[in-house]
Amino acid sequence: MMRMRRGNRARLMGIIPELFGRHKTFPDIISEQHWYYSEDEEYLLMMTSLGNGEYDFTANEVFISDTPVSKYAGDISFEAFPPGADVTGHPAHENIYTSREVGATSSTSGIELEGAVNSITPVQVNVENDTLGVVTDVDGLLTEYWPVEWEKDDIISITGSLGAREVTHVGSSGGWRNENGVNKLNFWSTDADIHICKRGDYVEYPISYYEPASGVEALVEYDVGMIHDKLTFDVNGETYYALSIIDKLGAVLTVSAVPVEARGYPIKFHGTDDGRYIILDVTDTKAQVERLYPGNDLVQTWWSAFTHQDVNENWTLEAEMSLPGKPAGPHFACPASEVTDKIFIDLKLPDGLGYVNKKGGIDQRTIQVMIEWRGDGETEWNQVPYERTGRTRDQLADTIPIELGRKVRPEVRVYRITEDKKDFKYLDRIEYRRLKCRLESNASYEGITTVAFKIRGSNALSRSSENKLGIIPTRKLQIPDGFGGWTEELYPTRDIAPAVRHIILDSGLTDVQIGHYELLRLHEVWKARGDTFDAVLTESSTLFEVLKKVLAIGYSEPTLNYGQIVPVRDEPRTTFDFQYQPDNMLGKGLERSGSFIREEEPDGVEVEYFSTKTWKPETLVCLLPGDLGLKPEKVRALGITDPKKAWQFGMRVRRKKRYRRFQYTFRTEMDAFNSNYLDYVALADDVPGYAQSGRLEGFSIQNGNTHLWLDLPLEWGEGVHHIALRKPDGRTSGPHIATKGASPHEVVITTSLGFKPSLDGEMEPPLWLFGEADNWCYPALISDVTPQGTEKCSVKAFNYDVRVYEDDDNEPDENGYPKVA
Repeated sequence: MMRMRRGNRARLMGIIPELFGRHKTFPDIISEQHWYYSEDEEYLLMMTSLGNGEYDFTANEVFISDTPVSKYAGDISFEAFPPGADVTGHPAHENIYTSREVGATSSTSGIELEGAVNSITPVQVNVENDTLGVVTDVDGLLTEYWPVEWEKDDIISITGSLGAREVTHVGSSGGWRNENGVNKLNFWSTDADIHICKRGDYVEYPISYYEPASGVEALVEYDVGMIHDKLTFDVNGETYYALSIIDKLGAVLTVSAVPVEARGYPIKFHGTDDGRYIILDVTDTKAQVERLYPGNDLVQTWWSAFTHQDVNENWTLEAEMSLPGKPAGPHFACPASEVTDKIFIDLKLPDGLGYVNKKGGIDQRTIQVMIEWRGDGETEWNQVPYERTGRTRDQLADTIPIELGRKVRPEVRVYRITEDKKDFKYLDRIEYRRLKCRLESNASYEGITTVAFKIRGSNALSRSSENKLGIIPTRKLQIPDGFGGWTEELYPTRDIAPAVRHIILDSGLTDVQIGHYELLRLHEVWKARGDTFDAVLTESSTLFEVLKKVLAIGYSEPTLNYGQIVPVRDEPRTTFDFQYQPDNMLGKGLERSGSFIREEEPDGVEVEYFSTKTWKPETLVCLLPGDLGLKPEKVRALGITDPKKAWQFGMRVRRKKRYRRFQYTFRTEMDAFNSNYLDYVALADDVPGYAQSGRLEGFSIQNGNTHLWLDLPLEWGEGVHHIALRKPDGRTSGPHIATKGASPHEVVITTSLGFKPSLDGEMEPPLWLFGEADNWCYPALISDVTPQGTEKCSVKAFNYDVRVYEDDDNEPDENGYPKVA
């Protein structure tokens, strides 16, 4: 078992928890939790798995951290679904994926939707042929980018490039005039530098002339056109360099387009790369463009590249036609391997909505937002407008569901349409909180209990507590029916036996492979003692390892006996099961080993258990008289939640360490095949002063007493003596209190043997053990029987000591020692 996680999380490809008894647990998230808005309130939906099987719990056993959810009236609701139930009636069942790219920033709870960036003068503009990128300085680091709202087919204007100048005519025939007699506007000059230009470069020519008064400088108005051609003329032996001009729409200009009074005014050249451009393609850092006519969207088909390549400074780029706001996105709404037919957009107005008038009141204001989506690989955007009107300082929020009409992997972008005033009087800040999509969802969950939660965000709950939903359920299992079987129905139970049976059946075995007689016997023992198993199992393990953990708190272990799993409890014994003595041992007979208490041994036990008060691991010490507890052995009482039971468990460990210090080994023929794990046996050897052993030679019943004749004379000591006989099935009869008979070979007992000895030679006569009451045998518990072929076996055992069990029903004093009555 892992230590209990104090939080809800997904257990991707993990082990589904198996909870037995009653124990606090934090359900696993099985469908991504998600927030949404309804009527300006924020809600969290969570679909969780409580674990395998069915459970019973009430609202008072559901917690946020350590506080019952009943304390949050109206803020938290939940619904439990048994295994296989239809969960579609609760909104938390939907598998809603929330994009990781949309959400809180360092200063806001969402991506703030800003107004359009219409004009920028970057640190520099990088130019390569017909492609340009703008560069910004971020903390001394030059970074190239392209404004996201300037997209393909948008139009931008460039100003500030090198080459802007004015040229005044030189020569008697210079200035604005016809083209060598043709009524076509030219500008003539003897200055050869006038030809330092290209076709399509933007220029300005005068279109009006006005003298407001005598002696006052005339007012001359210019319009934009572009160079159409470069010409050269010879007049009276003087060379003139001319430029043919067309207007901004591309129409040929007549000479009369320039007033007579203004024909001596200069021609004005824009920067060589100044002009209007249409965006052909964009990346995150660059845009490819084509140059347009000054006054319409016709493309200068002859233009192929900017004049000034590489790095340029002092350029200003201005959007003539672009999105009304800076778009957030595009972001993909679902992972790369998924598609969806429904998305959700969460928008929040954290400052409320309205306009603060001069009197301090709030006037109504309306904001508009555009949501656009398209499938992966598509080029056309689908638009979904959003509009909200209000007059409040209270924050507003909406979740906007959008049905796509088909399964796609959508990319989504959001931008504001309403102008961003950047004025505190306007309460219209918009945050793009979340982008979500609906993925394929389960309608039911076979084999597990699920719990759906709906939590309203409020001041009563911190955001950090959203993953601290805990439940204290009780597992429902089939329980003993009182007639040697099990109920059909499931009942809440903390008992050990139902957990053991469930684990075995869940592994694929059947009731036939369970030793029900012993399991039901132990059930009554455990129930009378109040032994329960309360734990959450979360680790992969084998069947026997799990059974060992569950049975351990009942001081039991699982064993295999003729194809059945049979629990065996280490408990006080009064009746011997079998006896083994030199007469049915092979080889060296009984071999003993052991040790006395060593200084380096632990002087106590520190037991860890789960407390039902804190639902956290706690420890206590378990000490025998004389222990100081300076170097205790550390053990974990898995499944125990009661401190008294934990102490008893620890004391059993401590007493086993102290009083089980001797081991026995011996070999027999087939005799020991009768013995099972933890069978209570009487062992003997041939050491003088201890037990005597041999074979029975005769018996009779006289006056209600049984007279036994043995094959060896007996040596009697002081006090009470015992004799035990081996029955034909190998089990032990006795010990019986023995008194002297008429001869050294005779013993008299007053109790019944429980069988009739066979002395006719058809079978081996009964074996006997005899000695003083305190040392007529070595009482022991079998720990292992290992076959050696088909006719022999080796046996291991350890000493039986009743002191091991003395604290099983005791309780500790304040220092961890057994309480003395």
